[in-house]
Amino acid sequence: IPEAVEALLESCIAFAEDYFRADVRINTAISQFGCDHILANCRAPGAKVRLMTHCNTGALATTQYGTALGVIRFVHTAEQLERVYCTETR
Repeated sequence: IPEAVEALLESCIAFAEDYFRADVRINTAISQFGCDHILANCRAPGAKVRLMTHCNTGALATTQYGTALGVIRFVHTAEQLERVYCTETR
């Protein structure tokens, strides 16, 4: 492979890997924020929450973690999830 082509390939791979890490970081932050908001504002005191998602989630929609599914994961990890309703699959 000519050096210029190899350099271009390495540059593309580095960009994709950086993008992946940034997307995971951003999705995790969005998910944590969503969880915190739901637990602080969208339930009766002491009650667990029921959530509904109407979209492709997790790795189907974003890199690795997801945003809608990420919120669900954080609420579950906080042991505050009663039920999840999923209204669309593809």
